[in-house]
Amino acid sequence: MRARATGLATGAQGPGFMGPVLEQGWASREEVEAVPAALLAWAERPDAYLAALKPGGLGWKPREEREAVWPHHDYADRLVDKLGGTTPGRNS
Repeated sequence: MRARATGLATGAQGPGFMGPVLEQGWASREEVEAVPAALLAWAERPDAYLAALKPGGLGWKPREEREAVWPHHDYADRLVDKLGGTTPGRNS
């Protein structure tokens, strides 16, 4: 948990986090600057727990376009075959 909290604390100090939070008025500068220390303190708690939601999606381009960017990787075709579907430009 400490390693994850350290990574989160480092990210919370960067412009990718601080900029939007301050620009959008989601928190004051004092609140944003307190986040890294709060994350590190949280990681030391015996009841610290972290869960992450990682949504994803699956899509594809026509085979010719895929092969131009990612030659010899037919993962999408094999997956579609396994699922019994079609890919545009392949089975249609």
